[in-house]
Amino acid sequence: MFGFGSGMDIDKMVSDLMKAERARTVDKLEKEKQIITWKQEIYQDINRDIAKFIIDSRDKFDLSGKLTTGGTYVKSYENMDWVKQATSSNESVLTASATAKALDGSYKINITQLAKGVSKNSTADISVDGMDEHDKLCDQFSNLSSNDILSFTITTTDENGNEKSQSFTFNSVKDYTLDDIITKINNSDLDITVSYDSNFDRVFINSTATGANVSLKIVDKSSISSANADHFFSDILKINIDDASGTKVEGQDLKFTLGEGSDATTLTYNSNTFSINGINITANGVGESTITVKTDVDGVYEKIKEFVESYNKLIDSIDAKLSEKVYRDYKPLTDEERKALTEDQIKKWEEMAKSGLLKNDSILEKVLYDARKALYETVQNIGGTFKHLTDIGIDTGTYSEKGKLFIDEAKLKQAISNDANGVMELLFKESDSSDEETKYNESGLITRLFDSMTDNMKKIIEKAGPGNDSSLLKQVKSNILVDFTIGSSYRSGSISFLQEDILDITKEIYKEEDRLKDLEDMYYKKFTAMETALAQMNNQSSWLASQLGGM
Repeated sequence: MFGFGSGMDIDKMVSDLMKAERARTVDKLEKEKQIITWKQEIYQDINRDIAKFIIDSRDKFDLSGKLTTGGTYVKSYENMDWVKQATSSNESVLTASATAKALDGSYKINITQLAKGVSKNSTADISVDGMDEHDKLCDQFSNLSSNDILSFTITTTDENGNEKSQSFTFNSVKDYTLDDIITKINNSDLDITVSYDSNFDRVFINSTATGANVSLKIVDKSSISSANADHFFSDILKINIDDASGTKVEGQDLKFTLGEGSDATTLTYNSNTFSINGINITANGVGESTITVKTDVDGVYEKIKEFVESYNKLIDSIDAKLSEKVYRDYKPLTDEERKALTEDQIKKWEEMAKSGLLKNDSILEKVLYDARKALYETVQNIGGTFKHLTDIGIDTGTYSEKGKLFIDEAKLKQAISNDANGVMELLFKESDSSDEETKYNESGLITRLFDSMTDNMKKIIEKAGPGNDSSLLKQVKSNILVDFTIGSSYRSGSISFLQEDILDITKEIYKEEDRLKDLEDMYYKKFTAMETALAQMNNQSSWLASQLGGM
């Protein structure tokens, strides 16, 4: 808009006035909003780093278990399989692995009988020239007529002696195939599998479990019209059973002796896979084998060393945010300011503007304080040799080193060699106390560290929200977002404190935008009125001049 009366550029004048007013109000609010948004992102980045540290450490220590639902749970340290090494002198007899609770030493085992399940199969070919299990039964077996009825009851018991029974009836065999019958049985809850092997032309029945309690009984009441066959299982499938009464077929237990001479103990199990005193054993055949268990000192040392390195890296990254320099002259850029800079300049500017936003932050200070406290306080009610982190050769540095951990390699390896179980208990023990203070005092150092970090992660979530990391955070603790989602008397559910601040500023910006629009309209009205007045004055001046000129 150009003022014909005044000769002024009205649009530019209004634009300049609005820029000045916007810089004083909206731009200032936008900068505040951007700073809070950056803080929120930095908090979320730190929480992500803590979560990854906990999850990665649990995975490397073999503390993470997978639920069938897809979730995770924390396993007991006693089940770690990297602390001890187990070897078998005769792997054709047995193979072995050891968990953390296994004691070093040699264990002699003599296996006299393997566990078996129930197995029944055809004793001869069931067809003349081979068969297609997908063709109708009456077309496959000459002793079956189209209207014959198959009827039988299968009863099984599992390894614990629990009985299951199910009856099957197939009216008119012209409507069914062998595959139909096999599928029907396999889809039942009888803990058996039935199969037909065309290479051998035989049907096989096997229980899914082993042991002396496992059994199978088939009572066959089929109605077959052929003079050459009475029962489906014994006459058609040629499986040797007493069809009328259903003779029970039973499995057998694993039998072995542990030890030698007068110290030998005879034991039985219903499976060929079993555990004794933290040693997992798979029996492969009858015979003798000696299992040797020893601590993997170097392996355990490397695991702990790797954890310490990851911990120190995390501590360094958090401390860097606490001590980061503040550049007060660098504020968030407005859209107008960004237009005057290159992408590289914008990147460098924003790095300076973000620097120090969490300097001396109380939440992050507490993260580090609680971490140092968790690792450095004595573990109570512990059965092993070690009570304190320094007992196993790990210490914190000076105050200036911000609680980082340092390892005395020789002392740590000696501790592992002397009492590996004690080292594991010191680091990973879990207290079963319901009292929070007692639970904290009795928990192992790393267990306690993870718990304290998780509690502080909740505080960060309350402050800044979970961002896009909800799934990751739930891997640390499945209910970690519950309090955040529910909210409290001083915070709405699923809204963090910083997000509330952002929403409040956004509302102020909307109000200011409305006010600026009204202000801009007012300026234009005033300038329009001025131009109208000037135009009238110019018209009057022209008229007066013309009148005077005509005199």
